[in-house]
Amino acid sequence: MTESKIEFCSTIGDNCFINGDKYVGGISGYSNNNTSITNSTNLANINATDYVGGVTGIAFYGTKLQNVVNNAKNIIGKKYVGGLIGYSEADISYSSNHNLENKEGIVAGDEYVGGITGINYKMGNISDCFNTSKIVVNVSNGGGITGMNSSNISNTYNIGEIDTNENEAVKVGGICGQNSSESYINSSYNVGNITSKKDVGGIVCSNFGEVSNVFYLETTIKSTGLDKDYSRAENDMKTAIVSNLGEGFTQDENQINSGFPILIWQSNNEVTEGES
Repeated sequence: MTESKIEFCSTIGDNCFINGDKYVGGISGYSNNNTSITNSTNLANINATDYVGGVTGIAFYGTKLQNVVNNAKNIIGKKYVGGLIGYSEADISYSSNHNLENKEGIVAGDEYVGGITGINYKMGNISDCFNTSKIVVNVSNGGGITGMNSSNISNTYNIGEIDTNENEAVKVGGICGQNSSESYINSSYNVGNITSKKDVGGIVCSNFGEVSNVFYLETTIKSTGLDKDYSRAENDMKTAIVSNLGEGFTQDENQINSGFPILIWQSNNEVTEGES
């Protein structure tokens, strides 16, 4: 799909299933230059192999996702698996991966697995997004927002549990598993529990780039943390860090996120339970 526009599109129903091999998504399988997907929602469960996403399986530079939501319970694949996009060079904003019914959605795979994207590759941008689904990574590179970041992440948060399924998976973090050189993560936080036999990071496990204004709940890590300076107590996570996170966040006055900070767009649109 090249230079196309999709808007106000949805797949609906928990009994809707999409199965395939590669390049599989709830709205689009393959998105190329100058494609935009806006104001759209996926509820279809997806089971495929590689390049698997709740919205699109793969998205190249020039693709834009804005105000999109994946509400499906299960997004399952092997490599490059994301709540919204499996392999992404896209500009993603004001979007979420969140199961409305029971908050127990799952994004699962072997390598490069994340709540928003499996990998946020060069020229990709993730901003003003959040994930609540459980992330299961069996081999390497898993995170609440992305499995691996090679570009820019800002104004994001994860509350979904991250689990390695008793495997010795490596490079697992609350926001991303690995942050590459010349990449940055800014104004983001994690409160999702992380279970792993290997070292993990409350924010990022293997960091070669830049991180700033990032925080994680001190009780989330059940193995040795690699970014201890970013840990905070629950009360601080709910109150004190808001000013540090910046203008993209506000207090959760209506308790739609268990008291933890929410994104400004959630508050302005009176978003509840992850709706957009």
